[in-house]
Amino acid sequence: MLSLSTIQHSTLATRVSTYQKQVNEASDRISTGSKLNTSWEAPAAFSVAETYRTQVEAARSVSSSLQDAINIVRIGEDGIRSIVEVTQSMRDLVMQAANGTNTQDNLDFYQTSLDTLRGLIIQSYTTAKDFRVSFEGNNEYDRKLTFMVGTNPGDTMEVDYNPLRLALRDFVLGLYGYREIHDNPDLELFLGAFGIYPAPKPDDPVPPLLYGPGDTPGITWAEKYPKKMVINDPTNLTGIQDAFSLVDTAKEALLRQETYLGTISQRLEIHLSVVQKFEVSISQAESTLRDADLAVESTKLTKSQVLQQASQAMLIQANNRLAQVLELIRGN
Repeated sequence: MLSLSTIQHSTLATRVSTYQKQVNEASDRISTGSKLNTSWEAPAAFSVAETYRTQVEAARSVSSSLQDAINIVRIGEDGIRSIVEVTQSMRDLVMQAANGTNTQDNLDFYQTSLDTLRGLIIQSYTTAKDFRVSFEGNNEYDRKLTFMVGTNPGDTMEVDYNPLRLALRDFVLGLYGYREIHDNPDLELFLGAFGIYPAPKPDDPVPPLLYGPGDTPGITWAEKYPKKMVINDPTNLTGIQDAFSLVDTAKEALLRQETYLGTISQRLEIHLSVVQKFEVSISQAESTLRDADLAVESTKLTKSQVLQQASQAMLIQANNRLAQVLELIRGN
């Protein structure tokens, strides 16, 4: 049969253990700043908090992807803007060459200026292309890109990134002519970006599938794509008209694509804003569940320490009394 002293001793020991546990829990929460350090403390809240944390990480990943997408699209916009400005300079030169009072020296100067400007077209294209390669490790410029715009697998946006597919190809072919492009190793790489690789020889016949209006059977690549930007030959009455048509067609197509990419950039910015706001909201929800209130936990720690010390003192006193009783029994 248990005595009152034994029951009291056991109760005090249990209290000391309980208060020690409360001290440890409060200390952990203060040191980590979290009130959900283990799942057994609050299983439901811990599960919800972990779900929120997963969503926050997903939102951060999407935000990073969206920022990369915005950067890529903006580089495309800048590349187009550079080319548009070059085409305007070219058009000004062609307009000056159209003046019937020009001497041959004047026309040769305009032609040299045009031939110098055309190198900027390739430079702008290469810059945009190389920027994309640095992000993707892929040198296939003539294709569509898919970007994640949300935290769910289906939240994607497809962007026809290549702003220069047909417009720039025909423009550059008209500026140089197929033969000059083919004979220049650096320019030949340009053809590969549009699926013309390996590049056929200039005198090879064009496949019938690629025939356009006015093409005759057996037409060669050099014949299909002659140099159209020739404005220094007074005997070529259609040269000025061909030059105007070439520049204006390219400029119009490039402006359409610039508008398209500008719209895409705005949409990506909106998606980024939505994802960032979602990240903030979920982070706040997780914080409410997970973060410890240091003031409350400090109060709990102090209270538990006081109760623990009091219980330990009582337990020590009880042990001393028990020892005294045993001494008396042994003495008798």
